[in-house]
Amino acid sequence: LCFSLPRQYLVLVPFVVPTETSRKICVQLTNLNESVTLSITLQYGLQNRSLLREEVTKKDLFQCTEFQLPKWEKSFKTHIALFTVEVTGATLSYFNRKRVYIDNLDSLLFVQTDKPIYKPGQNSKSMDSGKGTTLCQL
Repeated sequence: LCFSLPRQYLVLVPFVVPTETSRKICVQLTNLNESVTLSITLQYGLQNRSLLREEVTKKDLFQCTEFQLPKWEKSFKTHIALFTVEVTGATLSYFNRKRVYIDNLDSLLFVQTDKPIYKPGQNSKSMDSGKGTTLCQL
């Protein structure tokens, strides 16, 4: 009895990618029977950046590579980036494109108050650096 397992691949990338933070894209290849070239490219705004280009000679591979997106600029026409994963060999060719949405991370201001809910006109107690209590109206 003779059979061969199907060659398979899997691409893992977050659906929403925050800007200015490190994230990973991962590729899994299984049951390869020949040497292949794996390449991962990122298209974002006006950039087309190569994240990985590698010759794979093993039967199975799990490879992750880190990337970071710059802050989204208004000159870009879309909040979408495209990852292209290509696997090519003598008899094998995979091509996959994944779309991800870009989310700019803006600064957040966290204010801790002395109670969870205030009614209109109520005063809040806040602590200043001199450990004194000051009142400010919300």
